[in-house]
Amino acid sequence: MRTILALLLIGLLVTTCAAPLFAQKGLTYEEQVFDFGHVGIDFDISHTFKYTNSGEKPLTITRLEIPCDCSKVTASDSIVAPGHSVTFRLKFSTRDFFGPTNKSFKVHTDSPNLPELIYFNRAIVGQWYHYLKPEPISIFLLPAKTSKRVTIPNKAFDRISLSVVEQADDIFSVRILNNDVKMGKSLEFEIIARDDLPRGTFLSNVTIKIDKSGDDKPSILTIPVKIVRF
Repeated sequence: MRTILALLLIGLLVTTCAAPLFAQKGLTYEEQVFDFGHVGIDFDISHTFKYTNSGEKPLTITRLEIPCDCSKVTASDSIVAPGHSVTFRLKFSTRDFFGPTNKSFKVHTDSPNLPELIYFNRAIVGQWYHYLKPEPISIFLLPAKTSKRVTIPNKAFDRISLSVVEQADDIFSVRILNNDVKMGKSLEFEIIARDDLPRGTFLSNVTIKIDKSGDDKPSILTIPVKIVRF
């Protein structure tokens, strides 16, 4: 029963994602649900949620409740002054999943208006509907490699078009090469690593949306990005 209620709540929240989901006295939540869409198996993908204190008193993040070992969440601060924001960085591992999955974590605060808030994330792991599978499904850039192209063949629709929903970080840029194609052609974009990255291994991801002719529901895809610099 709890699972059914959670899924119903997610559906309700997604339908209202164009505007702030919560705007109570002293509290503003710009987003409560994030859809990673289709993504490969055994990757770590990230998203950052934002929480704003629009009240007149500081509030404290007292606890983060993370029920699944597949998720890790870090808060940018524990005390949020009036007019300031705190972010929650979610890292979700797709290692042990296949197909549609819905996960959540809960933020506890000392605010009497809303002492707790649940953030949701969902994904479709290891499956790509309508043959809309990115090639490759992830990007790995070693030091000698500065960029990589991704193609998404259109095998099922009269036309499809591409737009970028979100980059999890600014360690790379996205250059769209072909964002509107007919059947038999491929969408194409390029992931370009920043040229000023220090030494280290950097993990990120980009989420894109594909609109399809004759289908009102867009397809969401997330492509993991790994950049190594020596």
